[in-house]
Amino acid sequence: MKLTKVLSVVVVFILACTMNAYAQKNYIKDADRAFEGEQYYNAQELYKKGMSKIKNKQEKARITFQIAECYRKMNDWKQAETWYGKAIKAKHTNDLMYLYLAEAKKINQKYDEAITAFQDYQKLVPSDPAGENGIKSSELAQKWKDNPTRWVVENMALINSKDYDFSPTYADKKHTELIFTSKREGQTGSKIDPVSGTMYSDLFTTKVDKNGKWSTPSTVQGEVNSAISNEGASHVTKKADKIYFTRCDQAKKKWVTCKIYMAPKKGNAWGTPELIDFGLDAAVLDSFNFRHPTISADDQVMIFASDMT
Repeated sequence: MKLTKVLSVVVVFILACTMNAYAQKNYIKDADRAFEGEQYYNAQELYKKGMSKIKNKQEKARITFQIAECYRKMNDWKQAETWYGKAIKAKHTNDLMYLYLAEAKKINQKYDEAITAFQDYQKLVPSDPAGENGIKSSELAQKWKDNPTRWVVENMALINSKDYDFSPTYADKKHTELIFTSKREGQTGSKIDPVSGTMYSDLFTTKVDKNGKWSTPSTVQGEVNSAISNEGASHVTKKADKIYFTRCDQAKKKWVTCKIYMAPKKGNAWGTPELIDFGLDAAVLDSFNFRHPTISADDQVMIFASDMT
């Protein structure tokens, strides 16, 4: 009887250890899958959870680099700088960590440190012009900062939030209404973007009164914004009868390419968006990104950004 109890305890202990090891191992596997699916916020959370149980130094260095990559792709350059520094100390083998550390320092306005970091990368990969270009751009940035132009940049505090606010465009001929992209609270839906860990971006609008005061921003009316897509980077035509904008969708927990849509004006709202396919097959549209549209005054020409080859 005693032997049976002892064996039962041993079996339970072994199962517990095995399940624990399996769970820890899955953190990293799940993190790698999330990273491949461009869910960078989820990936860095999973990497951090599984990292404490990793004993292999090379694997730990790889995970450190992956966390830095997540922050870089999330545009969190302060955290990216910290984690690329950790990856270098951990002796990770990817030379790009020196380049990305330099870029993070430059974006964080640490120009002297950035120049040193770019020089380090230049020594490691002399054939890559990114090192020399980074040095020159950092020197120029410091020069511009030390000798600013006479233009005065003011923070439009009534419109801005603590979250991302970008890509403004006028929505009427008199320039009394502004449409811009934001990841602030109050957007359509309530889910978190697994890529950035922030709210999904939507198109917001604000209007200025006769006294020059802008109204509290709110989501544009109509069918432009959706619950689980990032909308933004819009352009309203000269007649203010159409809006062209970018939408980046998700499919099967993975980001697909960004596409350009057009929605007609219907009363005070925007109607059902129509995909601009440029006469291309769906397979081609899904292979490249199309975004940031701008329309000529006569509505005959569109300029946009794309990685299409």
